[in-house]
Amino acid sequence: MPGLMFPAGLASASEPRASRRPLEARRYSGFRIRFQRGRLVRPITNSMEGNGNLLQIREAARLAGCHPDSLRRYERAGILTSRRGANGYRLFDTRDLARLLGGGARRPRRVPLDRVHRRSFMENGLPSGCVDLVFFRPPTADARAGVHPDRFVAFIRPYIEEARRILTPKGSLIVCAKEAARRSRDLYLVDMLGIATGEIGLRLIDEFCWVRSHVAPARVGPGKMPDGWLRCLHLSPSSSPETHPEQVQRGDGNGKAVTVSPSNVFVLPPERGADRDEDTPVDLVRRFVRYCTRPGGIVCDPLATPATPLAAMREGRRYICFQPNRARYHAIMASVAGEEENAQRGAPVNPVNDLSPAEWMRFGASVWSVPKSAEERRITTEGEHPAVMPLELCTRLIRCLLPPTDEGPVLDPFCGLGSTLLAAKRLNKRSIGIEISEDYARLAGERAAREPASSARVDVHCADVRDVADLLEPGSVAMVLTSPPFWNVLDLKRTSDGRPIRTYRKAAASLASIPGYQSFVAALGRCFTGIEKVMRPGAPCVVEVMDLQRGPDFYPFHIDVCNAITRRTDLYLADAVVWDRTTDYNDQKPLGWAHRWFWRRTHSYILVFRKPA
Repeated sequence: MPGLMFPAGLASASEPRASRRPLEARRYSGFRIRFQRGRLVRPITNSMEGNGNLLQIREAARLAGCHPDSLRRYERAGILTSRRGANGYRLFDTRDLARLLGGGARRPRRVPLDRVHRRSFMENGLPSGCVDLVFFRPPTADARAGVHPDRFVAFIRPYIEEARRILTPKGSLIVCAKEAARRSRDLYLVDMLGIATGEIGLRLIDEFCWVRSHVAPARVGPGKMPDGWLRCLHLSPSSSPETHPEQVQRGDGNGKAVTVSPSNVFVLPPERGADRDEDTPVDLVRRFVRYCTRPGGIVCDPLATPATPLAAMREGRRYICFQPNRARYHAIMASVAGEEENAQRGAPVNPVNDLSPAEWMRFGASVWSVPKSAEERRITTEGEHPAVMPLELCTRLIRCLLPPTDEGPVLDPFCGLGSTLLAAKRLNKRSIGIEISEDYARLAGERAAREPASSARVDVHCADVRDVADLLEPGSVAMVLTSPPFWNVLDLKRTSDGRPIRTYRKAAASLASIPGYQSFVAALGRCFTGIEKVMRPGAPCVVEVMDLQRGPDFYPFHIDVCNAITRRTDLYLADAVVWDRTTDYNDQKPLGWAHRWFWRRTHSYILVFRKPA
């Protein structure tokens, strides 16, 4: 039987072109035996379907000189077609491969991933439908950027069309830009959006705002303000693109928390020391990468800045970036090389916590503004619990004060609905809660059980905190985080909003039932004598308190708590943070008007104690 000659283009792409030789196949008793340079490669069972020149995906990929995933992408993009054998495996026709690699349809250029290419995005050679996220920050239309506002739409349209082609059906395009302001503000972004949604076939999914904090004021004309923000338009070929809000809220699924704004307003400073057109912060791109892609996805930047490849590398995504400018290309390559070197060498060991340098700077401020979530406000409003702690606040405190390798346990002796327990579980740390109310103890356990972020153990004891030494082993607690009762504050008439009194469902022996203030403070101090016994040496103890106002009398509760704890125990005050709670008390009436003036309490103190090592 005469030999069947495969096209020369099917030879291995890894070999030099001069040494490539055609493959020869001969049929012997139901088998096709492949020879290359006179040696047997391996036998392939002959398929009796079609014309008999069908190859399984691994053999077809070997002939094409690419990975089998590339053929799957070509198939999804409509470049290749496959059949299914009796076992369900893909079968590719050799003639289709010949047209792909040789004559007929031109083979798409294989563009290596995880690279920054110094060529135009219009000549990328990427197959259709292969990119999960395109982050595009075009230059501002002004004379310095070289793009006139009147020609901006014509400039950006080819980029959007090409991005539409390479995006997956549920992929996302993020356009981060701002309008130029001459005598009046130009509306070329509006025109661009109309073309993208009307002619190119994209849909406007959402709009984000990047507030460029710490930007020096610019010289502007009469009636104009300096630009301190940029639009981030979220476009997609689908009306329901692939998004992952759980990655934004709960991290990468390994229990590690991330600090991403839950709203569509991002307050981030520009990248320091960067060129004016390359000041995109890495954290901004990381937020969109987390939101729009899953681990292993592909991120593309048509006019790359150092932020895109760095964000993709830090989030475990693959990237492909284009930058035709020589100087900017070398600057990006230097940043990527530094990131790769750090990854090979290993990141600097941080034995204190798992905060990034940016988080370290932000969380290190002595004033925190952490509002309650919508769910937490609902719990307070509907009376499910009168004083629930924000989950974000508990998460931040645990991340700041407990090393990531420390699995706990974290103790909350006044746990309420268990915000501390829930935060510890999301961070994959064991937690223990003590609550005197049976209702709240049950609700705290149910709330923690519904959290699927990790399998960390959560124990809730319905008991009196004064018996903590009998419940736990001495020196077993890694951290204490709690908010004790604010005396009888919940029994007082609500003059701020006029709502009914929501008395804490307490037992007769509860601390809040003690009538005298000094007696209450003394009893609270005695509670911490037992808490100190179950703490490890060097463990932190965080107590959130608020000063009290009773008619004309003012009680410096945070000072009295400090004195009660430090005089009765060996715990010492290590630090204090002010928690700005203005957003929680924005509905207060002008109390005292117009008979007596006094200050409203809209902040709490977060007191950080430590046990001597």
